[in-house]
Amino acid sequence: MEMIVAWAVPESPWGAFRLAQLRLSSRSGARPRGFLVGAVIDNAAAGGALSDHWGLRARTGQVTVERYYDAAGVEVAIDGETVLAVRADDPEPLRPNDIQFFGAMHAARTPAGLRLVQFDSTFEVTRTERYTPVLEALDAGAWGQPRLEPTYPVVAYGAQAEVTLSRLRFATRPDVSAFEGAETLA
Repeated sequence: MEMIVAWAVPESPWGAFRLAQLRLSSRSGARPRGFLVGAVIDNAAAGGALSDHWGLRARTGQVTVERYYDAAGVEVAIDGETVLAVRADDPEPLRPNDIQFFGAMHAARTPAGLRLVQFDSTFEVTRTERYTPVLEALDAGAWGQPRLEPTYPVVAYGAQAEVTLSRLRFATRPDVSAFEGAETLA
C-alpha cells in the first residue's frame, strides 16, 4: 500500500518547510514502517539537515499543504511539473489518540555500507481528522518508482501536532531479516 505523508512545519532550526513523502507500507521486525520511496521538500537547508542527520534524502521542489474547514490538500511540483495532487474531503473529527503514527525506514549510505535506517518521530497531537481521499495526480516515475500504480484511495487523515525528530537508534542490513541484521547506532 502506498502512503503519502506531508508535513507543514512552521518553525524548525532551518526555518519553515513543507515535506512530502511517498512511502510503501512495510515492516521492520515486528514494527510497522513506511519505506521511503521518494521525498520532496521546499527548503533546501532543511532538506540538507534531514539528509545529513537522519539520512532522509529529499529533492527540492514546491510543496503546498493546505487545510480548509471542509477539505485539505497536498500538491507537489518539481521544476514546475505537478508530480502529486491529493485532495481530502469531508473531515470527520477524531480524538487525538485515535491515529497511530509509525516511523519510516529508508535506504542510506553509512560508514558500514548501505543500511535501512529506522527514522522515528514523536508526535504531541492536538487535533486529528479523517477524510475521504481523492488522488488527482501521481507521477510515480518522478518519485523514482514508475511501476507504482495506485488504484483505490483507502483513507486520509490529518493532524495538528508538535513533531520531534528522534535521533537515529537502529539500522538494518538490507540483505538479511531485520531480526538478524539490526544494528544499534551510537
